[in-house]
Amino acid sequence: MSKIKVKFDFKKFDKAFIDFINNLNTYNILYGGSGAGKSYFLARFLTFWCLMNPQLKVLVVRDVGTTLDDTIIKEFLSAISDFNGLARYSVSKKKDKHIIFANGAIIYFKGLDDVDKLKGIDANIVFVEEADQIIPQAFEELERRLRNIKSGGEIKYFLLFNPVSEESWLYERFFNNESVSKVDDKKLNKKMVTFLNNIKNLPFSYIENLLNLEKSNPEMFKVYAKGEFGVIGERVFNNNFFIKDLNIDELLANGFKRAGGMDLGYSNDETAILDCYINSKTKEIYVANEFYKTHSNENEVYQWLLANNMQRLSITTDTNEPRFIDNLIKLGIRGFKKAYKPADSVDFMIYTLQSYKIYCSSDCKNTYKELNNYIYKLNKKTGKYTNERVSNIKGNDGDHAISALRYVLQDFTNIRDLNLKSTNIYKLANNI
Repeated sequence: MSKIKVKFDFKKFDKAFIDFINNLNTYNILYGGSGAGKSYFLARFLTFWCLMNPQLKVLVVRDVGTTLDDTIIKEFLSAISDFNGLARYSVSKKKDKHIIFANGAIIYFKGLDDVDKLKGIDANIVFVEEADQIIPQAFEELERRLRNIKSGGEIKYFLLFNPVSEESWLYERFFNNESVSKVDDKKLNKKMVTFLNNIKNLPFSYIENLLNLEKSNPEMFKVYAKGEFGVIGERVFNNNFFIKDLNIDELLANGFKRAGGMDLGYSNDETAILDCYINSKTKEIYVANEFYKTHSNENEVYQWLLANNMQRLSITTDTNEPRFIDNLIKLGIRGFKKAYKPADSVDFMIYTLQSYKIYCSSDCKNTYKELNNYIYKLNKKTGKYTNERVSNIKGNDGDHAISALRYVLQDFTNIRDLNLKSTNIYKLANNI
């Protein structure tokens, strides 16, 4: 079959996009703010590429397969229509959607919520839309499966996202200078774009709303307007936590008391154990050491507690796994206390933590990470934040160390004497 004669109108797009495709590599990262037209551009470029290359096989993925129809599939169908009927194609009506072009090129659409559906997919181009929404394990599994398939040449990955947090796996893998060597910088093509690179196609009201964020929500402005990494959402803990190494002897001399907190993980959740120093008068907590691990067993926990001389330290813990606790007691850990969990106790202890300065040693990066990414959930209909607390950390509840902090602080409050339902919890927490 003869090649379809079609042209790609590069003049429609800002120079930043042209620079991006002129430097294609193994990992092609197109990131930045809202309104930049990232998906719009890439859908049209990949459609053009399919029309020019009969052997091209494109795999388009999102975190959840059920969202494909209303998002990226529509974008590709719109892209195809832009080629004025030159793009002859057919669309699969089956559950597993794909577009087949007349020249033989094909675009598959899959969700990463079920990686088994990737079996048998042979692709030489992979487009991950909203890459910040997927967990790193899903992307690694995607790479592993495609490496085992002979697709004729090196696979090119395209990852699109808004740079929500420096704690995301995307930042760690592709932007952190200390770890990017693991990917090999020579295989990276990164380009940041913002609404300014697409401003001629945006309505004034959209631009005005983005600019208004600078005063109403500087963190959202940083991410969605400037295209920089930040934390989206109203932080639960705001400017009261720090990375700082403190001298233990000086803390003890200044009235700090040592205590521990433990939150047990289940299945894929993390078990978090914190070794802390607390001064309830000055309202300061120092997290000196942390244990933070998935699939941990009694022996690992015991060895860590022993190594940190915590076998007789008062450790407040949840008791949802009594057998786990009993086995640790048999091994010689004697200081366990059952966490007090009446109704509203979580709110009370969160409010209490908000009134403290929290110092994390440089070894306690997971505790700091949780504090930095713990936010109030946004009601998308009203645009207002709710009282529900969630984490920006993908694939993780994001509050295991925070739960351990809540537990360790219980003995430094009068929570066990309070009727939390009878009064204003926030007021109580800030007057203990």
